[in-house]
Amino acid sequence: MIKTVIAIYPGRFQPMGKHHKDAFRWLENKFGAENTYIATSDKVDPPKSPLNFSEKKSIAKLHGIRNIVQVKNPYKAEEITSKYDPKTTAVVFMVGQKDMQEDPRFRIGKKKDGGDSYFQKYEPNKPMKPYTEHGYLIVAPHVSYDIKGVGEMSGTNIRKALSDPKSTPVQIAQIRPATSINTSNPTKVKATYGRTLAFKSTTDCEAFSISVLSWSYKA
Repeated sequence: MIKTVIAIYPGRFQPMGKHHKDAFRWLENKFGAENTYIATSDKVDPPKSPLNFSEKKSIAKLHGIRNIVQVKNPYKAEEITSKYDPKTTAVVFMVGQKDMQEDPRFRIGKKKDGGDSYFQKYEPNKPMKPYTEHGYLIVAPHVSYDIKGVGEMSGTNIRKALSDPKSTPVQIAQIRPATSINTSNPTKVKATYGRTLAFKSTTDCEAFSISVLSWSYKA
């Protein structure tokens, strides 16, 4: 009998934006803050993944999120599930709409041997199996923010805006978490992590540096 349902929002979060925060709050509201987590790895692979776990955790704090756990594989998150009773705990993973469309990352249905796939669709009020047998998928609501002159907010567009020396204070202000301290010159604030990350451009592979988020905060 399932007594506990844990909810996990897995991803790279390179970096976490306001759209991620809003989706996480939506998940919390469904399953409760105590058992709702962000799962992300420590993998650094520039230019798409320049941040390590410690840096991602610092950004999550700026968004008011503290239930973030370092895992080897965010879509298994065994470091989280292993803390719960395997006989009485079910797990729900929140995924994006694009992960379930066209060429979906996750397939729900039958395996080659005829058995049910590990991942199943989450349906409220329907009996659930323990996480050792099945994991359940719930699709995140689409949350849209605009970065002026760049496009819809995403990890890619946040990195693009922050790596562009021509980014304006207005653009930086649109990206900065609401809990950041206001500054008179947001483009030159000390980086959250006290250092500047260097990585390579995807286009010409020339090294460039960015102050990853140009935010400061009170821990």
